[in-house]
Amino acid sequence: MVTAAIAVGGLIVVKFAVAFVQLLGNAIDYDPAFYSNGFLSSPIGLFVGSLVLYPFPFYLAAFVALALVFPILRQSPLSTILGRAALAGAAATVVLALVGIVTGTANAMSSGDGVVILLWVVFIPLAAGVQLTAVLVAGSVVAWLWLGRQSPSGDQDRAVDAPAGDPVAETPAETTPTVPEDDPVAPVVPPLEPPISIYAPPGERD
Repeated sequence: MVTAAIAVGGLIVVKFAVAFVQLLGNAIDYDPAFYSNGFLSSPIGLFVGSLVLYPFPFYLAAFVALALVFPILRQSPLSTILGRAALAGAAATVVLALVGIVTGTANAMSSGDGVVILLWVVFIPLAAGVQLTAVLVAGSVVAWLWLGRQSPSGDQDRAVDAPAGDPVAETPAETTPTVPEDDPVAPVVPPLEPPISIYAPPGERD
């Protein structure tokens, strides 16, 4: 879930930057006559539509695909991550096409031009899907790199990096009892008494 959120979040950030630049361009050369079809035709409306209204089904479908169908895993190689992100983007593009059926039909009924349906079902979702999928792939790589920097076992890294006072860090390591080496005892030699001389003077003999 977190990696899917990182990938889609990166996509939204890039999309916001692009829509903001477009907003500034539309605001500089703003003429009310150009946007007489309602709020969505104004600079703010175009910004909201470009960032949220139109690509929202892509965001949602890509998040679900990356979280449940094509997850980003730590042990997966980079080629697998790229393939899964591309498949998630393709699935989200299909969702855009399905939404385009409703949007194209409504526009065709209001304008009386059936070609609008083809635009909203094929060309518009395909053009937007390719761009959004490319950014989604880049965001998935960022999420995979972030995941690789995380600890595979939180307790082990916590024991290594824990500050002083942490019970995990202060857990004493297992010690192996040392067996004292055998100290050979030197044999006890009784003290030698001085020998009695038989040639001692008579007064000194016992």
